Amino acid sequence: LLCHRSGLPRHDVAWYGSGSTREELIAKMAYLEPNAQLRETWQYQNFMFMAAGYLIEQVTGQSWEAYTQKHLFDPLQMSNSNFSVIDLQKTANRAWPYQEEEGEVKVMEYRNIDAIGPAGSINSNATEMANWLILQLNEGRFQGKQVISGTSLHETHKPQMVMPGDMTTDEIFYSSYGLGWMITSYRGHLRVEHGGNIDGFSASVCVMPRDGIGIVVLTNMNGTALTGVIRNYIVDKMLDLEVHDWNTELLEQRNKAREASLLATEEEEDLARVNGTAPSHAPADYVGLYRHPGYGQIEVRQKD
Repeated sequence: LLCHRSGLPRHDVAWYGSGSTREELIAKMAYLEPNAQLRETWQYQNFMFMAAGYLIEQVTGQSWEAYTQKHLFDPLQMSNSNFSVIDLQKTANRAWPYQEEEGEVKVMEYRNIDAIGPAGSINSNATEMANWLILQLNEGRFQGKQVISGTSLHETHKPQMVMPGDMTTDEIFYSSYGLGWMITSYRGHLRVEHGGNIDGFSASVCVMPRDGIGIVVLTNMNGTALTGVIRNYIVDKMLDLEVHDWNTELLEQRNKAREASLLATEEEEDLARVNGTAPSHAPADYVGLYRHPGYGQIEVRQKD
């Protein structure tokens, strides 16, 4: 569940903006098609982390939120952290979500993702996230109290699945996935980290266990690479390494990825088009409501 090797692709359309409850999303999972065998490959999958939270509810009789509050937030003194943008908006001192549209940065609406909350709905701040990092660097202890067993914590930091992809830079080695962590070597130093994005916010949490370094970067910009730039810059400075120009490099990587995505879409459309043929039905024939047990209802409309 926690290392993204279920065989299911993302299937984000099945939950994003659906209005479904957590229980309804669990039921939908039975109808989501895999595209690989179990444990065959690594594919990021939010449903699995939601399922892990749902299992906590079934085993303990407590909601995932209540269990996490009692066993993590309370002992780590994370009193201002919460599990929903509903609670976040009750606080005057909060960040607003932003996105870039046609070169202009604009405020956007908060997105409620409570149903799939265990995959990423927690809202926190730098001070309280620092307590989480202290636990990660201190064998699961915080202020003398064992919050998580050291054995269990170490298990989350161990590679469980090789992540596909090439080395895009000499500074960062091939990555593996642990239990909710991406594990790699950064300029010869063990790095355990994970990024996260929801509408209008991007974050990065990084632990360098052998160097005693923990970093959290929280931003209120949709899908920004800034979190990685700041994280890597801080590590370079703290390890007394020559500072790499991560701003230029990650910007180039992002632009190349966007171009590759557009090109792949165009190529896919060209391959799907068969010369010398015509549609077997008029466009109006496809107009209507369609329903899939996993994806819900989809409406097809015709535009002039």
